[in-house]
Amino acid sequence: MAAPLPLASLFLAVAILHLGAGEASDWIYGLGTALLGVTTFLAQACFLIVLCRREGLGEVHFQWNREILSRLRRLTAWTIPIWLLSSVTILLVLTEGSGAFLDGLGRMAGLFIVVGMGSVLALLLHPEKGIAAVIHRDHPKAVFGRLRRVWFFLIVALTVFLAGLLLAGFVFTSLLLVEQIEVSLGAVLWAYLIYGLAIRWFMIRERKLALEELREKRRARLEALRQEAKAVQEPGEPSGDDSGIPEVKEEEALELSEVSEQTRRLIAFLVAAGLIGKLLLYWTQFGPALEVLDRHDIIGDLSFADLAMIVLVGAVTLATTRNLPGLLEVVVLRRMELDSGTRNAITTLAKYVVVAIGAVILFHRVGVDWSQFGWIAAALGVGLGFGLQEVVANFISGIILLFERP
Repeated sequence: MAAPLPLASLFLAVAILHLGAGEASDWIYGLGTALLGVTTFLAQACFLIVLCRREGLGEVHFQWNREILSRLRRLTAWTIPIWLLSSVTILLVLTEGSGAFLDGLGRMAGLFIVVGMGSVLALLLHPEKGIAAVIHRDHPKAVFGRLRRVWFFLIVALTVFLAGLLLAGFVFTSLLLVEQIEVSLGAVLWAYLIYGLAIRWFMIRERKLALEELREKRRARLEALRQEAKAVQEPGEPSGDDSGIPEVKEEEALELSEVSEQTRRLIAFLVAAGLIGKLLLYWTQFGPALEVLDRHDIIGDLSFADLAMIVLVGAVTLATTRNLPGLLEVVVLRRMELDSGTRNAITTLAKYVVVAIGAVILFHRVGVDWSQFGWIAAALGVGLGFGLQEVVANFISGIILLFERP
């Protein structure tokens, strides 16, 4: 449903570039290149519109707020002509070759896209009527909703800043920043989509498991009634009647299971961590202004980037160990014929593995040389011979007891 407009732009661009190869002027070549360049944006914008349609994927499958989806759909439709006209003009100017039109036509197109997109984002994040206001109304404790005025102020300030850069003559710098922001917004969209798909998948998994449990209970009740009827019936009488036991319908079972809060928190945290990592990796390529964070040491040999990575790895490790049991229960353990003790043992050992991996990454980021800890291994060897064998034996015995549970 989202494909026609991006495909039309792609085919038209390929046709212009192919038919005019070797003979086309700079403007014709620039038009083909511009249409090819806006195809990615058109694909994302059209997909977002389809995603937000009434009773569509976002509302029915992901259970997103209908009011937010409606507003997002209308404003996304407004961004298409703004971005299409401005981007084609800018790319035409950039591919023209001489650069004579960059300060005039390029600056006007840049102002149009900055003011237009800034206005759309300001309407989207309006503190009284925007999506943050709806989130704050439905979930008063949500951080995104409580900071709705901050987001609005940042959008307005960023629009004024980029417009000021354009008017001051920094056309290429401001256009590069606009492109960076557009890619970042696309990354946020894909992160929300991945989160919705993951939650939907876990919901289907838990509903199937709940349906199987209900059917198993019905079979157990049916068998118990048959045994009871068989024990009291007279010779020649028919067996027990199971008509009083209702058949489990899938529609009824769908209401019995939701994705656990533990799993939701873990998925949300992992998606957010991946998004932040991607944005940092992308923005550090912008220029030396951000690379300086990795050059200057703050604490010892640790730079600001090292400290940020340490905090990120520590937070991911902590969140994973806290929420891993629910995730393993839904994804792996319920598929196996395991009792509760074995499942508990597996989740405990999985926590140990996650903590060990997180510790190794943190020590590596800090710059710890593992060869310096050879004396610890020697001391442990001596300690095992003199008195630590009981400690090690108790630890191994604890792992065995997790599985055997005598």
